[in-house]
Amino acid sequence: MNIALVQLWSPPYIDNRSGGPVYSLATIADNLSVFGHRCELIHFNSKLSDQAWHKQYNVYKEDKAAEVLNKFDRVIFSTAGSWTDRKLTLDTDNPWYSDMLDKLTVPFIVQILDEVEPKVLLFRNRFFYHPQCIGTISITGEVKELVAPNSPVPNLVYPVFPINYNDIHWPHKTKSVKTTCRMTTRKRVLELVKQSTSLAHFGFSLDIHGADITWMYAKQVKDQANDHWTYHGSFLPSDVPSILNETRYHYNASYLKIGTFIPRLEIATIEAVLNYKCVPILCKYTVPKWINDSNAILVDPTNMNDLAERLEEKLDFNIMMVDTFINDYFENIQPYHKTIALCTLLSRE
Repeated sequence: MNIALVQLWSPPYIDNRSGGPVYSLATIADNLSVFGHRCELIHFNSKLSDQAWHKQYNVYKEDKAAEVLNKFDRVIFSTAGSWTDRKLTLDTDNPWYSDMLDKLTVPFIVQILDEVEPKVLLFRNRFFYHPQCIGTISITGEVKELVAPNSPVPNLVYPVFPINYNDIHWPHKTKSVKTTCRMTTRKRVLELVKQSTSLAHFGFSLDIHGADITWMYAKQVKDQANDHWTYHGSFLPSDVPSILNETRYHYNASYLKIGTFIPRLEIATIEAVLNYKCVPILCKYTVPKWINDSNAILVDPTNMNDLAERLEEKLDFNIMMVDTFINDYFENIQPYHKTIALCTLLSRE
């Protein structure tokens, strides 16, 4: 089956500004290829020069969207709308993809990625109730009920994590803590940087990788400048091996003080543990139930004064923690079986 995977959320910047929506489609494409499907990652834009934003994606003009997609057997949309929809008015405006939906004749599936969608994706029901929509795939069942509680099509809970992983022997690791997430309030990077002096006292280096997309928050982080941590800025997907190969701890403690945050793991965490054997540092309030002290370092992002001491104590258990995480991951997520279910959903007429 020829499948188009279309990134609608925002332009697929290589600096991770659109993070999950971009890399989740790439992961789905990799998983579906295991079962013989031919996948093409697509983004529509008014400027074909935007091809440089992400080398995995083929970029086409917006006014050719329906023509391009109708040549495929199936389509998977990254989201039911775009980040720019928040600037429009539901009753009076039309997003750019309206013409595409009107002319679309190929069956499609829509991803439901997170809890902000009801506030941002004002036109999402145009996807869920479209005559060619044959299903939705949500990262959790709770997210689906929040975003599309009355959607008439079947939903598959599909966390969008990889089937395959890098089954290597334990690599050389330095006493290091790194992030590969965007510098936003929800990622709690500021709280980590404030621990740089105590981390250095125990011999840990601290490196921050990721785009500084929120100016005020990035300024707060950079105002903590000292000799014990380094900010490296945005990075290319091809840079990830050099960033994480020798990294011992990977930090991604996503947490919201106010509002809804449905427990889950993010792709950056899965990538760091499965492919580079990093021990994850995660927010204890926002992880799924199978994550515990045996497979991760769980923290309260608002109070991490003992972080350095805890990381030091766990050094001798790092290999055991990573092995436990990987075993628990495949037992609980079951990405292979979930992808078989996705293939079945795609076969619906």
